[in-house]
Formats: sequence, structure tokens, C-alpha cells
Amino acid sequence: MTHLIEDFSKYLKFEKNTSKLTEQSYIHDACEFIEYLKQKKIELKVVKLSHLRAYLGNIYTDKESSTMARKLSALKSFFKFLKRENHIKDNHAEVLSIPKKRHKLPSFLNIDEVYALLNSPNVETMQGARDKAILELFYAT
Repeated sequence: MTHLIEDFSKYLKFEKNTSKLTEQSYIHDACEFIEYLKQKKIELKVVKLSHLRAYLGNIYTDKESSTMARKLSALKSFFKFLKRENHIKDNHAEVLSIPKKRHKLPSFLNIDEVYALLNSPNVETMQGARDKAILELFYAT
């Protein structure tokens, strides 16, 4: 198996021209998947779509959607490489879809916090008046 990982690493580096970090992440993810297969006593040549889905379900806990997308992308790349090098007959990973990235809503101040912020500068001083003007401008825009 280590020769497959070494060849996959070369494929990523020289043919796909990935960054060092991407290469390391993909290699780590491929090794993780191979370890999963060893634990389940499944040979790489007989991996089916159900095995891939079971693996992804197994690692999907509270990982960020971007982490899951990278892991799936690594698996898709690994299986594409395996198919190209004739290590497997069918590339079942190509039908898997990458999950959409969740967008977090920005946090914002409530109305009481805004008033407290706008009223915090001491307008008796020049710097305080300037600061209040800046805050008012920020709030208005």
C-alpha cells in the first residue's frame, strides 16, 4: 500500500501541480481511508459506493463542511488516480457530490449596544467629538 501512497503523492505533486499543503492533506486523507479499509477488512480493489458512503458517514461528526469537502475531494482524486493506473476497475467516487459550504451569518450589535457605543466618547474633548463623528459615520454607512 505504501507504494500506492508514494505514487499518489508524485501524481499530486507533478501532474496535478498541487500545493504542498494540499498534497499533505490529500495523502493524510487517503491514508485515513486505507486504514478504515484495513479495519473493515475490505480490499481496495473491491471498494463499492456503499463502502465510500459508509466511510464518509463514519467520519462525519461535527467536522466543518469545508473539511468534509476536502476529504471527499481527496478521495475523488485518489480514486481517479487508482483508476488511471489500473489499480481498480471502477471509480465509484466520481458519483459522490461535494457538500455545499455552510455560510455563517455575521454577528451584529443590538440597538442598545449601538447606542452605548455611540454615546461612549466624551464629546467635551476634541478627540471625543472626533471619535463620536467617526462612530456616527461608521453607523450611517
